[in-house]
Amino acid sequence: MLTANNIIIAVLLMGLVPLFIGAGVCRILRLRKTVSAFYAVGMFSVWALAQLLIVPCIFMQTSFQLAATFYLIVLLICSLAGIGALILMVMRPEEKEDKKKQKGWKKAEIVIIHILMAGVVGFVIYNTAVLQHTDADDATYVVNAVDMLRTDTMFRTMVTGEYTENMLQFIKYLVAPWPFFGAFAAFFSGIKVTVLFHTVFPQVMILLVTAVYYELGTSFFMKSAVYRPVFVIFAWMFNLFGCASTYSSETFLMMRSWQGKAVVAGIGIPMMILTFIEMYADIEKTELFLLLAVVNCSMCFMSGVGLALSSIMTGSYAVIYSLLFKKPKMLLHFGAALLPNVVYGAFYLSLL
Repeated sequence: MLTANNIIIAVLLMGLVPLFIGAGVCRILRLRKTVSAFYAVGMFSVWALAQLLIVPCIFMQTSFQLAATFYLIVLLICSLAGIGALILMVMRPEEKEDKKKQKGWKKAEIVIIHILMAGVVGFVIYNTAVLQHTDADDATYVVNAVDMLRTDTMFRTMVTGEYTENMLQFIKYLVAPWPFFGAFAAFFSGIKVTVLFHTVFPQVMILLVTAVYYELGTSFFMKSAVYRPVFVIFAWMFNLFGCASTYSSETFLMMRSWQGKAVVAGIGIPMMILTFIEMYADIEKTELFLLLAVVNCSMCFMSGVGLALSSIMTGSYAVIYSLLFKKPKMLLHFGAALLPNVVYGAFYLSLL
């Protein structure tokens, strides 16, 4: 049974910590300063940090508890920096942007459409919680997370607890150690891994993808405070009626969201699209290439599929944008943003 302490710590780890980290990253990279941007950028930054810190720990056969404690300390330090950034934002507010642009809409209309958006998201969250299912992929994700807590190792033992030299299993998670995040959250929150993956994670992922959708709506409809939530509502309508197959991205997002490849399909790819749209709007803003590097690194953490897809998308957009804007030097920026994929991809191939 969940206790108040379990819930509070889970909210801190998967709610406030990403929000604070996102505030700091958004300030440093001069990104949009909204709650949805803070949360989306912050969660991807949390996953990118996990990729950078945990992969070396796995290779050095560091104990799970030591690696998780080190990771938590880094997250807390980054959170404190983010809180400092938030304080600076409050003390030194920037110019108010869109008041004149949004003059055509009454405040009541804006509030009503946001309440409607919250109702749709709440409906999705409720049904995802009560209708959640399990499948054979539990053996890959949930059981590996349980194994970390039970043996205090990372990807070194099979379900029986016997040590193994099965390099294929080792290499797979050396590049994309997604189960670590579930084990990490379970270890410090005290929530059982199965409950965390099947009940808590889906709610977190729905809130996260809603934040990404809202930022996409902002990119598409910058001048309208009403069309942004309308875009979110339409996006969720497509998701609700998109479960035509057990393998569709909509099904993955709402019914298999504890799996790394589901996060890639449902959240990672929309976040990459958002980043490329922002680049198109302001191609001279080099900070966006740093954001792209963070997203690429987090995609590597989610799944090997994420590593491959983010590489393909980054390479494709690099060629298209360099030709469209007639700036071949832009390929160097894209190449730097693709560095995480190159490093982890080469590392994986070298161990085969």
